[in-house]
Formats: sequence, structure tokens, C-alpha cells
Amino acid sequence: MSSVLQRNLKSRLEAQGISATELERRTGLKHSAVQNILYGRSKRPGIDIVSAIAKELGCSMEALLSDEPLKDEPFKQAASDSDTPWNATLFVQATEEVNRCVSANSIELHTDEVLRCIKEVYNYTLFSEQKAVDQKFVEWLVNKYFVT
Repeated sequence: MSSVLQRNLKSRLEAQGISATELERRTGLKHSAVQNILYGRSKRPGIDIVSAIAKELGCSMEALLSDEPLKDEPFKQAASDSDTPWNATLFVQATEEVNRCVSANSIELHTDEVLRCIKEVYNYTLFSEQKAVDQKFVEWLVNKYFVT
């Protein structure tokens, strides 16, 4: 498990352009918790650590622990749509940013793919500290899952 977790964690950190130290800071984990996973010193990290990392990286715990890529994985959801608070301004910003990125890459997507992408950006932003759409996250999401 640890080599799969190491590989997936490293890949996601690189894709999002953040360091292990920054991830530790964002998640509130103790110093070197993420680094211990990356360097194989933590063979069986606790569910609380993996959960915090997954939440901050915008993925599921299964995605971090799975040896196989999950095509639909980036589109995490709240327990149900009724659990997600509504912020119209944030939704419009997410829509505009996804549209900008998709258009810039000349990608043709189906409506359900675009809506799922917007929803993922909205949820990611809604539950982040910044409360503003992260352009790097949008670009990473679109590039990782739709640019071939």
C-alpha cells in the first residue's frame, strides 16, 4: 500500500504544484507527516491522515490508495447535493473559469462533463480556505482529465 500511496501522493502534489510542507500546513497535520509517507517512513498512515490529505488534494481516499486510475474520481461530491451550501457568485466564477480553460484548450465536452467539472471546482473552492476559484486547480483538473 505505501508504495501506491507514495506514488499517488507525489503525482498529485506535482500536478497541483504544492510541496509536502505546504500540504501539511494546509491540512493541519504535524510537521513531516506527509514527508514520512513520501519517503516510506510511514508504512501505514492512519485514516485521519489519509482523509485529510485526500480532502485537501480534492480527491477520494480510494484514489490515493488505488493502484488503478479512476476516470470519474476527480468529481467528488458532498454526501448529497442537499448537503452543499449554495453560493451563486462562487458558482458563476467556477462556471466562467471552467469555460475559459476548456475554450483555451479547444476541448469539446458533453454537457454532463462540463457540469461535473464545474461542480468539482465549486465544491473544491467552497470548502477551501481561499473562497476564490483557484485557476491552477481548474487547469490541472481540465488537463488531467480532458486533454489528451
